[in-house]
Amino acid sequence: MAVNPLGSSGSSIDTNAIVQQLMQVERQPLLKLKQKEANYQAKISAYATLLSSVSSFKSAVTALKDSSLIRMKATVSDTSYMTATASSTATAGTYTMKIGSLATAQSLSSLRFGSQTMKVADLSVNTTQKIKIQVGSSTAKEITIDSTNNTLSGIKDAINSASAGVTASIVKESSSFVIDANNNTIVFNDGTADRTATIAEGTYTSSGLATAIQTALNSAPGTTNTFSVEYDTTLSKFKITNSAGPDVNILWGNASTTAEQILGFDPTTDTVTAGSSTIGDDTVDGTYKLTLTSSTTGASNTISLTVDENNDGTYGGADETDTVGLSSLASGNMSTTQAAADASITVNGLTVTRSSNTVTDVITGVTMNLVKISGATEFTLTVAQDTGTLTSKLNFFVSSYNQVMSTINDLRGNATTRGILSGDATSAALKNTLRTIITATYNNTNLVSLGLTHDKNGVLSLNSTTLNSAISSNQSSVITTINTMATSLEASLGNYVNTILPARKDGYQETVKNVRKNAENLERRLQTTEVALKEKFIALDRLLNQLQGTSSYLTQQMNKLGKTFGGK
Repeated sequence: MAVNPLGSSGSSIDTNAIVQQLMQVERQPLLKLKQKEANYQAKISAYATLLSSVSSFKSAVTALKDSSLIRMKATVSDTSYMTATASSTATAGTYTMKIGSLATAQSLSSLRFGSQTMKVADLSVNTTQKIKIQVGSSTAKEITIDSTNNTLSGIKDAINSASAGVTASIVKESSSFVIDANNNTIVFNDGTADRTATIAEGTYTSSGLATAIQTALNSAPGTTNTFSVEYDTTLSKFKITNSAGPDVNILWGNASTTAEQILGFDPTTDTVTAGSSTIGDDTVDGTYKLTLTSSTTGASNTISLTVDENNDGTYGGADETDTVGLSSLASGNMSTTQAAADASITVNGLTVTRSSNTVTDVITGVTMNLVKISGATEFTLTVAQDTGTLTSKLNFFVSSYNQVMSTINDLRGNATTRGILSGDATSAALKNTLRTIITATYNNTNLVSLGLTHDKNGVLSLNSTTLNSAISSNQSSVITTINTMATSLEASLGNYVNTILPARKDGYQETVKNVRKNAENLERRLQTTEVALKEKFIALDRLLNQLQGTSSYLTQQMNKLGKTFGGK
């Protein structure tokens, strides 16, 4: 058989494989750019870590800029009696204490009312009335009472809104009706004379009180009337009926009548003819009192509540101190449930009184908070120097210093391990700045004399014994030295935190942007190159296919010639 002179039997080129191999070579610059970006990103992360560590250290340094690093401390042997704090002006010392009494705020309670919604003032003549409240020598507060707030609850709210130095509350003394010598009389006139009915003292249900009222009216001295009394459970009101006898006027507004508030009748006159009835003006469902408590303790801070019922600008005038209408709330008609009193304390045998349980002016620089009476029991108040704040802040300074130095060392690496910031000038300069802290002089003193030293590895530590010795020797010098160091170092660290480190981080971020832009441009060029290579090899493949066809044709022709001239 004759041999193909072209040595080809057709195209067998793997175009994709060849293009991929060529593109791997073309992509080498792009891979280098990606590696550069990764390196710069690592530096950005490193500077973020460093910035955080330096910022924390700066906070520890700033905390040392305090003229009260060494303070005074007050300790009480029994805090169930008293607690105390001391300022820098306090002097060390020990005091024997006793608490004879606590300062108290005065509390008053009103006469009894049958409900918290019943009317208090008689506005039938003077539609606007006033009360005035004064605590001790403070500025008096005037409060207007009219139809919008003329209930026990409304007056309570008006007092609290006036910021009068008292707190008003309503106390429900009982769900029953409590009758005593202050609210047990009803005066009525039968046309002949005033008659006084006296209700027996006691605590009653509504029906029980109705019976007691009926008994009192029917047994009033000199009366010839027959009364019947009931409690209307639907209306929650008392009803008085003149069953027999002459017409009567029930004088609810009479100064001698004291039962109108508890029974729910307005302080006006009710005319009850024979066979007719009168019913309460307000619902009643128990026994209520208005209470006032001073916001200020002390014997001099008593509560004064006066009334101007005729609205003439004069308080506590004629008929404005009785128990009728708004004047029933005058402080003279109220009961003292807690007296205003001063605190009494004994300090090293000297007894003093103060209006408050927070005493600031007995021992200079010491605030005492009285808790309870100790009586004859003595306890101790000790005022001494407190170095705890300084020690705590210095320990924070030490730990923050060691942390930032460790961060710098990790990022820079060492002789055997290359770090991310190896060879970086900024981190090297920062490290040198921090190393000089201990050896530098502040206020003609270095920190070594205060107990701050490095070990052979550069780790900072605090020797409390050395520090306490320096404090004992010259406290003010220690504070000045630390304040001076902190002021100087804070400025330097502030420059790193606010300017230098952010600038380095921002610079690397800008470089990353440029690298990414270059990579994107190169990527586009590589895509164009890959397309061009594929087109070239496709054309080559086609050419080879054509040559393969030509080769086959020539081989066939030569075979034919061979047969013609030498073959069979």
